[in-house]
Amino acid sequence: ASKELKETRGKTFKDSFRVVFSAKHQRIVGTICSAIATGTRKWILDSGAKYHLIDKKDLTEAERKTRRVLPLPIGLATGNGPVWADTDVSIYVPELKVWIRALILTGIPPLISLGKLCDEECFDYIHKKQQPPILIDRKGRKTSCQPVGNVPYVMVCKNSLEVTLALETK
Repeated sequence: ASKELKETRGKTFKDSFRVVFSAKHQRIVGTICSAIATGTRKWILDSGAKYHLIDKKDLTEAERKTRRVLPLPIGLATGNGPVWADTDVSIYVPELKVWIRALILTGIPPLISLGKLCDEECFDYIHKKQQPPILIDRKGRKTSCQPVGNVPYVMVCKNSLEVTLALETK
């Protein structure tokens, strides 16, 4: 699974936030994230993950400065076999308005443990049929999760610009 996820990094999908279109006779309404300089970070919400995870290369300079060595390495069973994490970092997720500590591993996409988020940060996760999943924080604020291939993501747009496009059919 990790290999498949790595192979999709940077690619554009029709149901992702990065929309490539040439639409003369379509109606498109959506949020476009403009990732001009620093790019975007898509966090996978993983119900089977015990820890939040991130690759060192996905960290900002400020996040790298929060790196700390763990008192004891943490063993993880992954799709590619057992690995050990010995460092973590502090990361602010603005869409969720929370700070998380994520273990640093190589070759993995940014991942938020859904169980950890719900238990430690008091989030509720609701996924109704035919609707995108929603995270609700302890103050009742809702964050829509964008599913890609039935996997829920929280999209963090750095230097983002929200734009609504409406191209009417003529």
